[in-house]
Amino acid sequence: MNRSFYQSLKPIVMDILGLSKDAIHIYIGTVAFLITFLLFKKKSPCFILLVPGILISIFLEGLDLWDDYRFSVRSDISSNIHDILNTNLIAVMVLTVLRMAGNQRHPPNDPQS
Repeated sequence: MNRSFYQSLKPIVMDILGLSKDAIHIYIGTVAFLITFLLFKKKSPCFILLVPGILISIFLEGLDLWDDYRFSVRSDISSNIHDILNTNLIAVMVLTVLRMAGNQRHPPNDPQS
């Protein structure tokens, strides 16, 4: 079976980094979130900061699905969904904690908010 350049590159990256596929997903999502957070700092973190990580993970999983289709590999969409969620889970948790902490500092009726 032929493989795309992308599919051939994945095991090489895993070997070089010494990480599992799931760990690489987590790092990609976390780095995308942190870079976006640093570039677009606001007083109140908003969920728009998740967009780059979500788009990257959808793009990468789209490449996987495209290769599965091109090379007639039976695809399990649940594993693609798992990878998208895995890629973005830490960013969602961090953003949720930041928003909760921000709300505790400035209650809704606080004139400072």
